Amino acid sequence: MDSLRVSREHLEQMLAQVRADAPLETCGLLAGHHGRVTRVLPVPNVLHSPVAYRMDNQDLADAMTACDFEPMGIYHSHPAGPPAPSPTDVAQSFYPDSIYVIISLAQEPPSVRAFRIVGGDVTEVGLQISDLPES
Repeated sequence: MDSLRVSREHLEQMLAQVRADAPLETCGLLAGHHGRVTRVLPVPNVLHSPVAYRMDNQDLADAMTACDFEPMGIYHSHPAGPPAPSPTDVAQSFYPDSIYVIISLAQEPPSVRAFRIVGGDVTEVGLQISDLPES
């Protein structure tokens, strides 16, 4: 998967969560099929940290079970940092098949970028925002 398609509705759902949780990092899963997100599944950040996130194993398992389709990505915020993977993000990227979406609140409007992280190598992938609802 070289790109990820997200509806404006799903993007707004993620942005609302990120803004509500600021100044702490927030996180969740993206589910869908064929590179298209059809569900945003918020997962609590058990670290309650402004610079790191971790999903509780049970909350993560519950979110993965709730995915109607394949889990495609993981999103999290950088409340004051850049919209790029931090060294911690790279070191803790345990799902090489996932796309990692990072939402930065360091500027307005927020910056949203997507990456594939495999074996420590970071590659930006396309992020397409659609005004049409995805279902």
